Amino acid sequence: MADNPHQTHRLATPPACGVQPGDLLGQRFQLINLLGWGGQAVVFRALDQSTGERIAVKVVRTDLPAPAYQDALGVLRWEARLLQRIQHPALPRLIRFEHDPASGRTWLAREVIEGVPLAEWTSQSTHRLASPHSSDVVRDWAIQISQMLRYLHSLNPPVICGDLKPANLIRRTDGTLALIDLGAAQTLTLHPPQQARPRFGTPGYAPPEQLGGREMDERADLFSLGVVCYELLTGIDPTFAPLQFDWLALTAAAPALADAMRWALHPDPEQRAPTVAAWLATITDVDPPEPLSVGFGVQLRSYTDLTKTARQHPRLIETSIEQRTLDAWLAQQPDPQLALLLHRLRAARRTAKPQQRALDTFYAALVPLNNAVALRVIPEQLELGAVPLRHWRIWSKPRQLTLLNPAPHPIRYEVVCVPNRSSDLRLIQEDKRRRSATGIIPPGGSAVLAVVATATKGQHQGTLQITSGGQQVQVGYTLEGVAGVPVGQQFVRSLDAISLAQPGVLADLEALIERGVLARWLRAQGNKQQAAMVERASRSGGQLPLQRCLLIATLLHPLSPQRYPRLVLHGAEQRRLDVIAGERVRFIYEIENTGEYACSVSFVSDNPLLQIEQTGLVVPPMSVIEYPVVIIPPPHHPPGPYDLSLELWSGDLVLPFTLPVRVLARHWWQRWARWLLGE
Repeated sequence: MADNPHQTHRLATPPACGVQPGDLLGQRFQLINLLGWGGQAVVFRALDQSTGERIAVKVVRTDLPAPAYQDALGVLRWEARLLQRIQHPALPRLIRFEHDPASGRTWLAREVIEGVPLAEWTSQSTHRLASPHSSDVVRDWAIQISQMLRYLHSLNPPVICGDLKPANLIRRTDGTLALIDLGAAQTLTLHPPQQARPRFGTPGYAPPEQLGGREMDERADLFSLGVVCYELLTGIDPTFAPLQFDWLALTAAAPALADAMRWALHPDPEQRAPTVAAWLATITDVDPPEPLSVGFGVQLRSYTDLTKTARQHPRLIETSIEQRTLDAWLAQQPDPQLALLLHRLRAARRTAKPQQRALDTFYAALVPLNNAVALRVIPEQLELGAVPLRHWRIWSKPRQLTLLNPAPHPIRYEVVCVPNRSSDLRLIQEDKRRRSATGIIPPGGSAVLAVVATATKGQHQGTLQITSGGQQVQVGYTLEGVAGVPVGQQFVRSLDAISLAQPGVLADLEALIERGVLARWLRAQGNKQQAAMVERASRSGGQLPLQRCLLIATLLHPLSPQRYPRLVLHGAEQRRLDVIAGERVRFIYEIENTGEYACSVSFVSDNPLLQIEQTGLVVPPMSVIEYPVVIIPPPHHPPGPYDLSLELWSGDLVLPFTLPVRVLARHWWQRWARWLLGE
């Protein structure tokens, strides 16, 4: 069996590490004698010559292969950073860390904790507890270890011990306990490192999720603590039969602690005590932590305060969620309901969508496991009216469906469009059409869903199924599939039924042309000539924005000649025009009015290179006018190709197009010629 890199052995001769007793490290630490060695490092007792203090020095082994050496180096560096950020009487204090590539030495000096390992009180020792009060002693030790773990778990980010066992726990002469090895510790960071730290654990003390390589959290340390107490109380070595416990022996040894031990030793982390603070409250009186201040005098002391603030002042707690101060507060809570919320909040973060608000993630964590409430739906019956025919592959205008949450806590919902052979419904969520939609509704809040549909010809009906916890609501809908299309705010069955006063008419008609729907619809209405015109325009470049707008103006011209004049723009497809920086170039557009009414036209542009000399020119019916546009690049304008955006306004038409130019650098001889000409 391979050595555990964090298991220390006492031997007479250590493996190679580049140093030996008597050496002086860092011109300060005198090595005295060997304490032990592991799979990655050798530990010496040393004297700090500057303080006279006895310390421990851990040195990376030099006899390891290159990959193993780099792993050992990373582990020791990580342990040094961890010891540097923790300050607790039950944890060793870092004195110095040093990495010298020239000599190949990497070591850290830390406080040495004198005492007797708790392993001396296990079944392998003659010092094993045997008095009638042994459960009280173990209870006192469990409280001390729990307080140390509570400190580690409340750090930001939290620290998981990872290898809690009697061999790593020291009992000082004053009766206090200390943890001497954090080499297997893990941190629950927001962004885990690409190369995960190895999860060393001792079989018999490690929980099932750690031995199985699954995700673990603070509850792993709680399981190991339960095993340590179990061994000290019963005298049964847990390494002989890992994860198997004699509950009768435990109850006989400590009836007052048996229930707490069972809670800590549950194999399923979800059924285990959620935090050390919650477990500690079952064996002793625990003072609640300081209230969490979230601003404007609002303080959180209980689960009720938390849900009330989330309902009335949700923005106040958003910062504490983002900065993880809420996590640290929850880790300190003896209330199991609050403690469990810590893990639910982390689970909600893992499943959150990118860029999701921290508040929405918090709402997802607050949803009760069985959140069946009287969800209100408006309207109770959805009237979708006329919708496009299915084979046209377009959708109706969205209709709103509102879900109201009357509960004092968030709820999770799911809306499913029940399949129907004659009609097809979709829910728009995140700008995508879906057959189902899910989400979280905050306390007292609402969710507004957009519903679109298509259908075969005729009257149809169906249902939407809404689920929230154990509650299901059926919302019926009715619709009619007709040979019409959505334009603006209405559903029209013929071209002359379009109301031009409503917004969005041009945009919707452009979309119908782009999808190839408009020609099919016109042909279905008997407008074969107009349908053929749309098809010809599409084949000859009618997909460009300018051509689409001119085509729509031709279609709408009979409905309102003044608002939609019939124009032809000559020169809009001009090849790229060369312009010298500092020169004025006058370009002429020809605008032809093929309609029977005069119309006013104006060029508009916010491009500084363009100058519009005239506005509001009138084009008589059946005639052509010239419209000048001046291009004036500054003298030092960077050379290169440019597409200058313009718009031609006439009636309700806004015709977009570009004027392609290429700005050329102005040479010295051009400047000299202009000076001679007096320009």
